[in-house]
Amino acid sequence: MIGVVVAIVYWLQNNALFGNLDRTDGFHTALSILQIFFLLLFLYSIRVGATLEASSGTRAFESCTAALVGIAAALGWSYAIKNRRLISADLTDQEARNLQIRILAEPITALITLPCAFIGPWIWEASWLSYPLIAFVLKRRMKAGK
Repeated sequence: MIGVVVAIVYWLQNNALFGNLDRTDGFHTALSILQIFFLLLFLYSIRVGATLEASSGTRAFESCTAALVGIAAALGWSYAIKNRRLISADLTDQEARNLQIRILAEPITALITLPCAFIGPWIWEASWLSYPLIAFVLKRRMKAGK
């Protein structure tokens, strides 16, 4: 269930980011392909976790791959908005920054869940519930303009 929710969140995030691009270039395309690769690796990690018994290794694999998807997305977006090189003219600088902050919730959550995988599978699963809190804190940061 966690894997499906994370995949859906990344899909929605990806649509929001690419919907605000005006164009792309070779480097950005490479980052986007890397993100898709990590997403496929994340889906594979879910399969491994479902096939094997829940363990710290399988859960850590899921957390790592989820974090890599989010980090690749954040790098791609950071590259796209630097000097407004790839983003739509309709997108304000503040909106671009808000998107940049908003997409950090997923990889931050995944990184928080990583050490929890070594405590136990139930703790790991419960640690994913920190996502709404992290998203809320980042949203407040956006409103504060920091």
